[in-house]
Amino acid sequence: TLRFKILPEGSTRYQAFLTGEIEETLLESAQWVKDATRADFNERAIKVRCDDWGFAFIGWNALSKPPNPFFGDKRVRLALALALDYDFILQEIYFGLCRPGVGIFHPDSWMAARGLKPMKRDLDRAEELLAEAGWSDSDGDRVLDKLVNGVRVPFEFTLSYPNAGTSFKVAEHMRPALEKLGVNCKLEAVDQARYLALVRDRKLQSFLMVWGTGTDPDTSRNLWTTAAIEGGRNFVGISNARVDELYAMGQKELDRAKRAEIYAEIDRILYEEHPVTVLFYQPTLWAFAKSIRGFHPSPRGFYRHNPGFLSVWKKKEPPSPAAPR
Repeated sequence: TLRFKILPEGSTRYQAFLTGEIEETLLESAQWVKDATRADFNERAIKVRCDDWGFAFIGWNALSKPPNPFFGDKRVRLALALALDYDFILQEIYFGLCRPGVGIFHPDSWMAARGLKPMKRDLDRAEELLAEAGWSDSDGDRVLDKLVNGVRVPFEFTLSYPNAGTSFKVAEHMRPALEKLGVNCKLEAVDQARYLALVRDRKLQSFLMVWGTGTDPDTSRNLWTTAAIEGGRNFVGISNARVDELYAMGQKELDRAKRAEIYAEIDRILYEEHPVTVLFYQPTLWAFAKSIRGFHPSPRGFYRHNPGFLSVWKKKEPPSPAAPR
């Protein structure tokens, strides 16, 4: 029998693991580096790290609702991405455990475009792109503004993130980074239970999220096609006719090599359109009690594949010696 216990807080999960309340757990980056090296951990557990095709990203809502005149222009989306210090995020927040983000498909996957380069900070280019998009500081208040439908609009938006995990550290880095461009980024921590509903209903201007890619790239069709804006999971509202066409082609093509070319083109288009900023690919960091056997890693983690949990078994403990009479 396999029983799951929901423990949202990382520190709570870790303590429950150490005390034997649970026998396996997901580790956060800081726990992997700092806690899972101590004697009390090594005495009862092992830790495993493997690649995962999931990626962490900033979603830029390209729709006009909620009031959001900012991210419909790909130059703006790219400019804000160029303001971030990716080395700081990867090294200082995630301890060098994550792979730099590139496109929507993991670079090691068969469908990924080859030759795409991770984002690098470039404030000069970011300023150029914002100017090209019509944003300038017209009143000298150090905040960019633009005339939108006859109204002077300051570049002020809200970045939302779940109030669990390490997302807040990325958000706190973004605010001062964007201020250097003259962009005011307000931060909003949202309860996890509400967060997904707000993302789904497109009620957030921008948001931090982690998303996984299935082993077949067609599973991402519901994220990036125009048809998925209403009722689907295209939470950023991106619409590109060529991407729509390519996904339709990919569903009909049976040749693996030809399919790889189709999805690689999708990867390249979305890399250029930049509906999301792929921050990094987050590996699976897991801890197991030494008595647990049979786990098999995959690009979808330990459970979201076949055989998944069906292969897991527990080593039989030797009987305790009988007490003397």
